Amino acid sequence: METIHNICPHCNKEYTTTNKRKIYCCRRCKQNASAVRNYGSRMNSNDKKKYLLYKEIKTNVCCVCGFIADDLSQIDIHHRDGNHHNNTTDNLVSVCANCHRLIHSKSIINIFIPGRGALKYN
Repeated sequence: METIHNICPHCNKEYTTTNKRKIYCCRRCKQNASAVRNYGSRMNSNDKKKYLLYKEIKTNVCCVCGFIADDLSQIDIHHRDGNHHNNTTDNLVSVCANCHRLIHSKSIINIFIPGRGALKYN
């Protein structure tokens, strides 16, 4: 069988396969891509803008503890000022799920992100 080198259209990860019909690198990407397609049809224009903005802002590194995520589902978007209607790029930061819960439980105090300033807790 011939080995085929592909790039996953969902996560942009390079992968190899012997199946010519395989599109995604893993089951999770296939399910997530399907969910995005299905969810997108039910979203209003503001939700779509917010989703695209979050997708653009989200990185695989937590800006609080430096955790490097294997998958973007391990990373949350946190609103620095606590206002969930303020979706400006300066107000959004990528944090791991653990730090995000600690921030909202006020267990993490005095977080200062280089180049972004301090986080507020709401």
